Amino acid sequence: MTQEDHHDHMVCLESGEIIEFVDEIIERRQQEIAEEHGYELVDHALVLYVRPRGSDVTRQDSGPTNRK
Repeated sequence: MTQEDHHDHMVCLESGEIIEFVDEIIERRQQEIAEEHGYELVDHALVLYVRPRGSDVTRQDSGPTNRK
């Protein structure tokens, strides 16, 4: 997995917008967690479901899934 190929996502529950981002700290921590548990990280997917500050939209109201 190379840095150029990988990014994570935020999905806005209000607008449906998908925001791509890269965060070196998150990437490094995921690698460390896998190693701490005796594994080698091969790949991963991270999706943050977000809403604008002050919005009343919740995951149950409009999220892509209705899991708890």
